[in-house]
Amino acid sequence: MSTGEDTPAVAIAEAIRARRASAREVVASALERIARRDAALNCFTRVLDDTALADAERIDRLVAAGGDPGPLAGVPFAVKNARLENDGLVAAPIASARA
Repeated sequence: MSTGEDTPAVAIAEAIRARRASAREVVASALERIARRDAALNCFTRVLDDTALADAERIDRLVAAGGDPGPLAGVPFAVKNARLENDGLVAAPIASARA
């Protein structure tokens, strides 16, 4: 199954639950696209590669054992305007425009 940037999140999640795709492969593909394109786009201030891959592997083990990982488990996503503070994500203030 193709899990490129145009694949709907629901389709990716369904493929992972049905074992037509692994969460690790999906996440690794997304991380590869970030690594290849972010120098030009400058979209990310922090990418949690190791955490994302570890979570994906946990999801794959759960699915292999017959468990339900949740509706969008394994689907890569990015958080905008957030920062890591005290081991949790909090919303960052949006910069105000100056006149």
